Amino acid sequence: MGDPLEHGEQGLIGALIVETADATALLWDPATQQWNERWHGGLRARVRRGDGSHFQEFVLLYQDGLNLRWQGTPLSDCLICDDSYDRGEKAVSYRAAPFWARLLGTPQSQLNAFEFPARFFDPAWKPIATPAFTAAPGERVVFRVVHPAGRARQRAFMVYGHDYPDLLPRFGSAHSVLMAPGKGVSAWLDESGTDGRGGVHAGRWLWRDGPAQHFSSGVWGVLEVR
Repeated sequence: MGDPLEHGEQGLIGALIVETADATALLWDPATQQWNERWHGGLRARVRRGDGSHFQEFVLLYQDGLNLRWQGTPLSDCLICDDSYDRGEKAVSYRAAPFWARLLGTPQSQLNAFEFPARFFDPAWKPIATPAFTAAPGERVVFRVVHPAGRARQRAFMVYGHDYPDLLPRFGSAHSVLMAPGKGVSAWLDESGTDGRGGVHAGRWLWRDGPAQHFSSGVWGVLEVR
């Protein structure tokens, strides 16, 4: 982004991922649902390095401080937030899956009044608007998570059922590296994780932001490993 005050809120953001010089990549085209060697705006890549190692790469762009609309009307600020750092709406990669929308409520719905269905996070119950990723069991996966611009509220990244080095051991919540505007993190889900297991594990796993107000505002999605 060029203007740190306006461009992030208006969605003028992006990410630059730099691989090693000997790496080659196949990129996922969301329009054709195929892998190719040219980038078409997707958020996934299969990368192979010169030493023979390979992994799948996913990119997420955190957004906040947004001025979103619902039925043509600006969304109201968070009901329970009492800090200016939490003003504005949240999204990830230009999409959001807020709890109130999945529950067929309104932006001013009191979430504590709802009974959440057991399959609330299941795409089979209701499609999930945020990016969904797939991988094979045992595959090395890295999430490149960036927060180009926005509010100064601390963010985080976590994947259920998996571990990754948190860079600051024994500081804060384990394995959910702290994020902030202008910061990025590479979350390697492989043998480098501190639980000692290799690659991703079969199942449907939730990835999400850490703070509850960002999670419930829609910064979450699914990693399918099958």
